[in-house]
Amino acid sequence: MNYNIITTNSFKRDVKQYKKKYKHIADDLDNIIEELKKGKLMGAIVPNIRMKDDNENVLKVRVANSDIPCGERGGYRLIYYAIKSDGTIYLLSVYCKRDKENISNKEIQKIILEECL
Repeated sequence: MNYNIITTNSFKRDVKQYKKKYKHIADDLDNIIEELKKGKLMGAIVPNIRMKDDNENVLKVRVANSDIPCGERGGYRLIYYAIKSDGTIYLLSVYCKRDKENISNKEIQKIILEECL
């Protein structure tokens, strides 16, 4: 099943902000986004976010940052919202682990409510 990828304004803002510091962020994310389009959902389910049913999940996937030699562990975190029943993925946020430790569930839920529903 192929998925329709929708980029939220929050995600676009994040990429734009990081592009100033990390020139290859778009290329780094493209590989993961292509896999998501093909239906290969990857990453870990973000715990403690209530969704309507089992067909909806918020996931966090590690993405290597080619601008700094630290591998996936110190690279980016891509947060996305997958609705399996209609084949839609919303790209919610991306952040660099060096710049931000984590994104709160409250922030994720706010993005979903304001930009996905």
